[in-house]
Amino acid sequence: MSMDLYVLSDGLPPNLIEWQKIIDEHGFDLKFSRDQIVIGEGGLVTAKWKSRDVAFEFRPCDFDKLIETYDDLDFGRRWDTANVFYWSGLTDCVAAYIAAVTLAQMHNGIVFDPQDSLILRDQEALRMARENELLLPKIEASLRH
Repeated sequence: MSMDLYVLSDGLPPNLIEWQKIIDEHGFDLKFSRDQIVIGEGGLVTAKWKSRDVAFEFRPCDFDKLIETYDDLDFGRRWDTANVFYWSGLTDCVAAYIAAVTLAQMHNGIVFDPQDSLILRDQEALRMARENELLLPKIEASLRH
């Protein structure tokens, strides 16, 4: 089953080097693979999170379709750029959350989690990414028993 997460902002498509710098500045242990270039079209992003291989899909999406689908939510204003992240594994979830949150930080945007109908801004979004990092080992341990 695939999960998704959205970043709404006014920024241009991310420059991978600048994006990695923001991730590092926030103290996350996520390292994009060096052979990738993420530009307008998006695609599969591979990385290492705490030395584990992770991957998620990153793509631009249509903001108008998003607000039409979630017409009961207030996204605060009209955003110029909308990007969606898709993943399927637990570690991929943590990586996608980190990437999404830091992309929002780069462009003063917001993060929308449709699974929980959460709209996350600034420190709240960073806190959620950190909580996901801390929660993952507990979830993995419970799955082993």
